[in-house]
Amino acid sequence: MTLRYFQGCKTIEEVKKRYKKLALKYHPDRQGGDEEVMKRINHEYEMITKDPYFKFADANEEAKQDYREYPEIINRIITFRLTIEICGNWIWLSGNTRPYKDQLREIGFKFAGQKKMWYWRPNDYKSHNQKPMTMDYIRSRYGSDVVEVKQKVELEE
Repeated sequence: MTLRYFQGCKTIEEVKKRYKKLALKYHPDRQGGDEEVMKRINHEYEMITKDPYFKFADANEEAKQDYREYPEIINRIITFRLTIEICGNWIWLSGNTRPYKDQLREIGFKFAGQKKMWYWRPNDYKSHNQKPMTMDYIRSRYGSDVVEVKQKVELEE
């Protein structure tokens, strides 16, 4: 969802504060108010407040640097015989991960016990979610791309 009226807000408190200011300015009962604008503001506000998994944007330079690490991280794990899936800003690994657990920890991956998967995320990303999300929800919310690995096939002579 692209934010128009709440762009730059990093917490739900900031959203509520911004909503009050916008309502004072655009509510149709106020002088100079605009019913159509207020409808769009209400819709955007509702989308944010009703989604318990809403992630506020934080485009600081440190976070951008983390995203530049993706190719390096993928190159370090591409030879592992695992499924590599990118969902939003996170990298998820599944399959027989046990033989690689020490290497994954060294790279910066963490294990999600309920999902039985390893994940890597940008260093400064802090989840505000109180409820665990299923992988199906994560995939539908943030998209999912599986990294295709072309395995070398050894021919027996």
